Amino acid sequence: MRPKVHLTFDRVRYTVTTTPDGKPASLLDKLKGKKATVSRDLLCDVKADVSSGSVLAIMGPSGAGKTTLLNMLTLAKKGGVPTGNVKYNGKPLTVQCYNENCAYVEQFDTLWSSLTAWDHMVYAMELYHPKQSEADRNAAIDTLMDELGLADSQHVIAGNQFLR
Repeated sequence: MRPKVHLTFDRVRYTVTTTPDGKPASLLDKLKGKKATVSRDLLCDVKADVSSGSVLAIMGPSGAGKTTLLNMLTLAKKGGVPTGNVKYNGKPLTVQCYNENCAYVEQFDTLWSSLTAWDHMVYAMELYHPKQSEADRNAAIDTLMDELGLADSQHVIAGNQFLR
């Protein structure tokens, strides 16, 4: 049985610098010498708390900041200044902690259409655990496939809009 996980974030703020008319400063603006001096908060004082066995739904209309919040929580560098507290099991979420314990599945399909679920897992395991033996890797993949409910579909190719 896996240990319980507790993710909290509070006083989360994400600030970007824009042109005075509210648009992101482009490279062309910078080359023309335009000053991007206006700070705008895309997120302001956001907080939540979620534990294993629970679901946290992040909902809102287009432009509400859902993707910005998720990018911030996954420690992605996207050009703004994140502040606030993000904790994993009571400790600050660091890049090392994130890489060891977390995953983020984006809404865009980034799978290779000609590979199966098993093939994708093998590729990921070889990248993240290159020193693991093949037997250990395969056992870990089998366990993960079972836990994710993919055991019956593990040899089905991912496909795409052209290849079903």
